[in-house]
Order: sequence, then C-alpha cells, then structure tokens
Amino acid sequence: MNTSAQWEKERAGIESWSVTIFDALADLGNLAWSLFFGGNELERDTDYTVRRTAYEGDEACADYVFQGTGKYYGTVHARVYRKSQAIDLGRATIAPIADVTYTGSAIRPKVTVTLDGATLREGTDYTLGYENNVNAGAATVTVTGKGNYVGTAKGTFKIARAKVAAPAATNRTYNGKAQAGVAAGAGYVLSGTASATNADGYTATATPDANHEAATSNVATLTVAKAAQPMKVKAAKRTAKASAAKKKAVTVAAPLKFTKKAQGKVTYAKVARGSDKCLTVNKKTGKVTIKQGTKKGTYKVKVKVSAKGNKNYKAGSKTVTCTVVVK
Repeated sequence: MNTSAQWEKERAGIESWSVTIFDALADLGNLAWSLFFGGNELERDTDYTVRRTAYEGDEACADYVFQGTGKYYGTVHARVYRKSQAIDLGRATIAPIADVTYTGSAIRPKVTVTLDGATLREGTDYTLGYENNVNAGAATVTVTGKGNYVGTAKGTFKIARAKVAAPAATNRTYNGKAQAGVAAGAGYVLSGTASATNADGYTATATPDANHEAATSNVATLTVAKAAQPMKVKAAKRTAKASAAKKKAVTVAAPLKFTKKAQGKVTYAKVARGSDKCLTVNKKTGKVTIKQGTKKGTYKVKVKVSAKGNKNYKAGSKTVTCTVVVK
C-alpha cells in the first residue's frame, strides 16, 4: 500500500514536507513500514511516533496514526487491511442501471457499486464483465472483486428494441416491366408486394425483427400509375372519282395512319369547324363518305381519333386534318 501525506516543517510552520509510507503487511498487529523524506529515511521515536487503533471494531482492518515529533509536527493517518481477510463483494449494492436501446454492438454501461456506504472504484476495487449485451432483452453485468475485494456481484439491465420506420414507397408509372417500389432495409422483413408491373395499388408490410419495433405504421402503399396514351396518328390523302360521286355517295378508307398503336378501343369523330360539309366520318372505322354530286376538287376534313385506354394506359385523343381529292 502507498499513502502520501503532508508533514509540516516545525521551523517555519508554513512549508510542507511530503512523506511516503510503504508497508509490508504481515498482520495488523505487526505492520512494517518505512517513512522517507528527501531520499532519507525518518527515524521512529526521533522524528515520529506511531499508534494503532481498531477500525470500527472490524478485525479485518486498522488505523495507524503517525505523529510528528522532534523537529516535525502534524499527523498522518493510514488505514490498512488484513490481506488474508479480503472483503467479499457479495454484500455490495449495484445501483439500478438505466435501460439502453439496441445498437447492433455490444453495450457496456458503467455501474455504481457501493459497500458499507462507500463507493468502490472500477479498476482498483473491481472489474466488469457483461453477458447477453448485444441483442434486445435482459443483459447481465458481473462485478468481480480486485485488490482488497474478492467475490462477485451481479446486476441486470434492459436492452430495448430500437424503433424502425416503415420503408417509404416510391410510386411508379407503368412501363411494361416489373418495377421495385418498396426497398428492403435493416431491422425488418418485407412481405406483400414490393414490386409490380401493372398499373394498380399495392401494399407491402415491414415486419420488425427481434431487435426492432415499428416506430409508426409498418405498411407501405405502392402505386403504379397508368402510362400516357401512346397513340400517334398522321394524316393520309385519299382519292375518289368524280364520275362515281356523280351517281352516288362514295366511301374511301380512313384518311389517316397510325404510327404508334393505340391502347384501348378507338373511335372517330368529324370536327365540324374546318371540315368540308360534303364529307362525313364513320365513328367506328374512320372511313370518309363523299356526298353524292360532289364535284372535282380537294377537300379537307378534321378527324378526332380517340383511344379509350385500358388498365395500364390512360385514354387519349389526337386530331388530324385529312385530305380527300375528287378527280
């Protein structure tokens, strides 16, 4: 044991002399020590006297009081323990340990250990060991005696589940391919529909693992929206003979061409404004009928082409101005 104390120099009464005590303990009644100052050993009964007192009636420890004499004055107190009677930590108290939250790594909270009203020091009086201190649940800390202490004491603490938010869905637009809309992540397992092809609404459920709990709703909703109508149309010229139109009405093929296929049922309508009155349009086929008696000439008709769409495509329409030549 090392104990340092301040002894005062009698002559001035204000300077302090540092004295170090070294013990080689055999038993409490036969303590060996040496007192030094400035590299010189002090002499018992010349420079100091010593007396021993029991510590609160505990035979496991005692107090020694070194009293300056001669040219020294003041006292130094030293408490020593019998090595053969180390203190058992079985009576120690471990203060309640606050709950902690799962991190994925080992958690080692500090503890407060007291015995007989004194707070013990980690590393000097005890060491710490931990069990089950990674995953959520009950963890154990073991305090193992060191120095003047032997035995162990145990405490527990709770590792709470970490909160995990449900993954956010990223809505998509139909493109003919399977598209992921809900991403997998740490702390949960996905079920339901996290990716989809066709336009519709879908749900995916994030189920937390054993170390996590849902912070809010654990259901993500994915929407695959319908794509825009892809139909593309351009005008085409149609011709008819005046001699035929003189006798009766003449019908020609629809004066337009699809450059990109329509999605859904297609219908046709004549736009009156900008169209010649002698031409009519069949709403189902788009064919144009030339009125009987129409003379030679070039005629215009505006045709609105509408596609109804389907489960993956929106409805849409295009208007083209078509040419019919009677010659």
